[in-house]
Amino acid sequence: MRLQAARTTGRRTGAAGYGGWVWARHWEFWLALALGAALRLWRLDLTQYLDDQTRLMVLARASVTHGLIPLTGIPSSIHTLNPPLSVYLLLPFAAFTADPMPVVISVALWNIAGIALCYIFTVRYFGRRVAALGALLFASCGAAINYSRFIWQQNYLPPLLVLWALTLYLGAVEGRRRWFGANVTLLALATLLHPTAALLAPVTLVAAVLAPRFPRWRAWAASALIILALALPTLLWEAVSGFSDLSAIRRYALGHSHITPAVFYYLYLAIGSPNSNLSGAAVPFDALNILASMLFVAGWLVLSARIIRPARALPWRRKYGVMAALRAWLVELYYELRDSDTWKINLLLWLSVSLPIALMIRHSAALFAHYLMVLYPTAFIVSAIGAVSAITWITRRLRVRDPRLAERAALALEVSLLLLILARSAQWVSYPASLTGARFSAYETYDYGYPLADIQAGARQLDQLQRQTGAATVEVVTPSDPRYRLPADYIFAGERADRVTLASNCLLLPSTGSWLIASAAPNLPAASLLVSITAAKPVGALRMTGGPDYPVYQVSNHGSALAGQQSVSPVRFDDGAGDALQLTAVAPLGRGSLVLSWSIVAAHAAEGQARSFTVSAAEGGASGSATCEAQRWQAGETLYTILPVASGEGLRLRLKTGTSGLDIRAAAPVRFLSALDGGQAPVAMAPEPAQTGKAPIQPTINGDGSITIHVPGAP
Repeated sequence: MRLQAARTTGRRTGAAGYGGWVWARHWEFWLALALGAALRLWRLDLTQYLDDQTRLMVLARASVTHGLIPLTGIPSSIHTLNPPLSVYLLLPFAAFTADPMPVVISVALWNIAGIALCYIFTVRYFGRRVAALGALLFASCGAAINYSRFIWQQNYLPPLLVLWALTLYLGAVEGRRRWFGANVTLLALATLLHPTAALLAPVTLVAAVLAPRFPRWRAWAASALIILALALPTLLWEAVSGFSDLSAIRRYALGHSHITPAVFYYLYLAIGSPNSNLSGAAVPFDALNILASMLFVAGWLVLSARIIRPARALPWRRKYGVMAALRAWLVELYYELRDSDTWKINLLLWLSVSLPIALMIRHSAALFAHYLMVLYPTAFIVSAIGAVSAITWITRRLRVRDPRLAERAALALEVSLLLLILARSAQWVSYPASLTGARFSAYETYDYGYPLADIQAGARQLDQLQRQTGAATVEVVTPSDPRYRLPADYIFAGERADRVTLASNCLLLPSTGSWLIASAAPNLPAASLLVSITAAKPVGALRMTGGPDYPVYQVSNHGSALAGQQSVSPVRFDDGAGDALQLTAVAPLGRGSLVLSWSIVAAHAAEGQARSFTVSAAEGGASGSATCEAQRWQAGETLYTILPVASGEGLRLRLKTGTSGLDIRAAAPVRFLSALDGGQAPVAMAPEPAQTGKAPIQPTINGDGSITIHVPGAP
């Protein structure tokens, strides 16, 4: 009878059952939503746009323009290919435009909806005060805002995870039917966006065990079919690629794992604010992050106490022996958990934040702050519980001595929390503004790169210069690092046939007509080369807010020799597949660099394939190389390559050529797309004398497929 009474009194003691549209009449709901929207949309044009964002847009655009079905997303941090769900989310936008900005806006709006869902879920199960504070903390968290403002697959997680939690509680706490299939579907979708979401699977299993209605076998079977259907593109990719990702997964799973507290540092970053050096905010960065972390720790301790306290109250029947008493205690614990809504509510939240952290303590690869996005927004609900519990605990003890003092203390603490939220919001407002300030450097300040607005503005300026000069072709020299090269390729050249991009140590000049050449990064070797070409005249500059301006030159039938140029008795290099180049001249470029001048004799046309050309140089024990990649080049054009060499005596040169492009696999009548490189691997180009002559430099053709040249007077 005592046990039955305990079960009965334990039911409906929480906030379960709070439903309907009551939340819509709460002013703090609209305040949190407005704050979250303002911060996420503030200067959204300054969104970060790097290689991952570009790869996602390229996959989406290629899918709709070429009629392809994506089988993969972009590469992951453990070198596997992500599932294609993130690409599918971009397809509706890519079908109408190549502009990334509409996708950025959709990501921000999706995460704003996550704030609304956070409040709705929290007020239903934890009360209005916790819901208000949790939603406001979520809305003002700098890291959460940052992950809401650029294109990335895991940035879609927060609203999905709130919906997952809502279905979890509907089934385990309220006993709703058909919750299990929806919960598994949401968790599977989240896992396809980032595998860390799979760490929440044990919570779903615990909820199934504690639910008033255990899921029937049909629900389990339907859930398995749903998972299979969602994973079908990935399973198909593994089949057609010979299970290419399994080796990377095996290395990650079986790698040397170690236990470190690094996960707590990344948790500190995930619930904190952007980097202090970049934000330039007057509000102390570390102080706000420490306060946010203290709230989370307090909430976690409160939840732990709420879980342990009822368990300790259960009787321990010593007279049956240790094992029998333990079994009886566990059975009673199970039934108490099933019957107590409050206990289940707290336990499921505690598991949702504790399990991912605990499972990441031991890892075999580097951790990142975005791995902790699996705690959005449950971490902020826990923080709100800590804050509300602290206020309640303090005021209760003060009320015994002085009720007025208790009221003042409660007001002071609530004002302090409001100031914390305002300070975090002010800190974020200063963060995007710092991306246009004098301290910001696009390629040196925390790898941010040029914001999307800057790159797009530069592309518009380049269009205007092309119209003014009447140039037939525009060439953009980009950084060699793919992190910055790919965005410049996509925005400046994209799908346009009149645009060419090249890496920073290469330059392509026309055989006929007029070209514009822009150098899209500071201090590039190609920029120095442009200055030394007499036929290249400056016609303007692309004004870039986040760094040095891009100089723009016009070149028409260059025909001029470089300063200090020495002719080479021509040597032709041929790859046997349609590409042939001829070395014609050598010139110094500053101290420690040589420019090799190549005449393109023949170019193999490959639709959708970029050309790559690598020249490697060795002298003594030192070596250097230059790799050029371009959407296309044509016979008659001149290609300059800049080699970092100390001298020109006994310089041994080798050449390779290849292609890069989309990985398209056909299974008639369907064609599939992956993020792998579908080009041809570089092959050696064989040298042979093009003609005899009395040029100052006479190359020697070696038996290993290289040539040796001696450049007198070279640096």
